Amino acid sequence: MANPVVTGNDGGVKKKKENRWEPNAAIGFQFSKGFPNANSVNWTYHEFVEAKFLDNGLAKTAYYDENDNLVGTTTDVNVAALPVKARHQITKEYPGYSIEKVVFFDDNEANDADMSLFNQSFADEDNFFPLLIKDSKEIVLKVSPEGDVSFFGNFK
Repeated sequence: MANPVVTGNDGGVKKKKENRWEPNAAIGFQFSKGFPNANSVNWTYHEFVEAKFLDNGLAKTAYYDENDNLVGTTTDVNVAALPVKARHQITKEYPGYSIEKVVFFDDNEANDADMSLFNQSFADEDNFFPLLIKDSKEIVLKVSPEGDVSFFGNFK
């Protein structure tokens, strides 16, 4: 694991053990306040400080920026969570593809930081990101809560 870039007071993380991270006090407080029912929490540091955890039985990941503020959370959701309009459009525009998984990004509207998923940055807003597979081709789409579908990027 690469060493994090540390700026300011402590860069949002402290090294605890090899490949293990714990949040600084500000992030820890924000996390416990925002997710009081969280358990099985595992902290890592990449582009953001990330907390992978269970929240009322749902696996989630929370992302915190360099200012210790929540950027948003992701949750793997069922294909049925996609708006009907989007499911119809995906079937029509991507014949032969199957939806392998769907990630829902829930934006923290109080934070203007852009988010990065699947190695690509995007404007911070709530969106679904279905991963589609056809033969050896894997693509990611971006779907708004209203059901608008756009190509997001190639996965592999």
